[in-house]
Amino acid sequence: MRTPTQPESLVAQPPSAVLPRHDGGHGHAPLRGPVPPSFRAHGHATARGHATRQSGATLNKHGRRPRGMALVLVIFAIAFLSVLAVAMLDQATTDLTILRNHTSGLRALYAAQAGIGDAIAAVRLNHLAAGTVPGMLVLPDGTTVSYSAAIANAYPVVTITSTGQADGFTRRLRAKLVVAGPPAMLPPYPVQVVSWQEVVGAG
Repeated sequence: MRTPTQPESLVAQPPSAVLPRHDGGHGHAPLRGPVPPSFRAHGHATARGHATRQSGATLNKHGRRPRGMALVLVIFAIAFLSVLAVAMLDQATTDLTILRNHTSGLRALYAAQAGIGDAIAAVRLNHLAAGTVPGMLVLPDGTTVSYSAAIANAYPVVTITSTGQADGFTRRLRAKLVVAGPPAMLPPYPVQVVSWQEVVGAG
């Protein structure tokens, strides 16, 4: 028995796919038919390449990666580090200057104290001692400082003003004493320090 023939349009067709154009995109209809393995591999590779480009660096309007951004960042970083280094150097210089001034001021103060001591020693030997007692002092660090102590004697009250100098810095101290002198005692005479203070300014 003859099998009725089916219409050609109902006959099962093999799987087909649109083959890539080889006409340069000039309007020819795509070819249909079984997809060769080489075209399948080419399609997968193209898809992977497209995904890679999508996940890569941002492209500019000309389809190229932007240039010069790394150079701008490097210049910015160098400028920032330079400013930071200059600020730190300036701070270190300021701290060093403050330390030197403080040290010189202490040296001048030690010199003034030495002047007070020498003046008191002079008054104990002579209760009527007056005038100026100059001197030099060598500090433990080897620095030499100078002083000048002025004695204002209004026996039994004696006022001593001592000026110390070191490294261009000046410190001034003033002490007031009460002396117990002759005829009841012989030198060295005892003294009592009533006040001891630093003089600021020209006073």
